[in-house]
Amino acid sequence: MIPVDQDRFGPKVGNCFSAAAAFILELPLADVPFFMDPEETWWARFQDWLATRGFAADYYPSREWCS
Repeated sequence: MIPVDQDRFGPKVGNCFSAAAAFILELPLADVPFFMDPEETWWARFQDWLATRGFAADYYPSREWCS
């Protein structure tokens, strides 16, 4: 993994999620879109972007895996 730092901060504009995805996939932050706008479609947009790279992500609400 390569180090990637978030470069935008604050509610609704911070790109910490994009930075985390870039870190895990070893991509420059500039190659990862900002998924949080509009907020209600961010997970679908993230999944679509991952699929173009041959990846997928799963979401497990805490109650499903902590009990």
